[in-house]
Amino acid sequence: MNMDEEIMRRNGNDSMRSGISVWLKEINLLEYSVKFIENGYDDLDQFRTMRTEDLAELSNDVGLTAKTRKGHLKPFYAAIKQWKIIQTINKRKDKRDIKKNTIKNLHV
Repeated sequence: MNMDEEIMRRNGNDSMRSGISVWLKEINLLEYSVKFIENGYDDLDQFRTMRTEDLAELSNDVGLTAKTRKGHLKPFYAAIKQWKIIQTINKRKDKRDIKKNTIKNLHV
């Protein structure tokens, strides 16, 4: 049984539909999915406002520490940083689109 199947077996099929599980799979850290969900980290939006201290606590809660999985910790932090950048870009784009549509609708 591979890791994906084991996670689905332990948490049910809903765990693989969870945004956090999909994201962890994308960054090759799916093995932490169960721990993320068990510790209440089941929504990527939770990361939006997390500071470095919060992320350190989260990584400790899910067993993703420098002592145990040093090779996993750096990619995790890099992926969080990248995700936050993408969210910021998308938010700015959404604001521009709203403004553009508002102006367009005023001229109709």
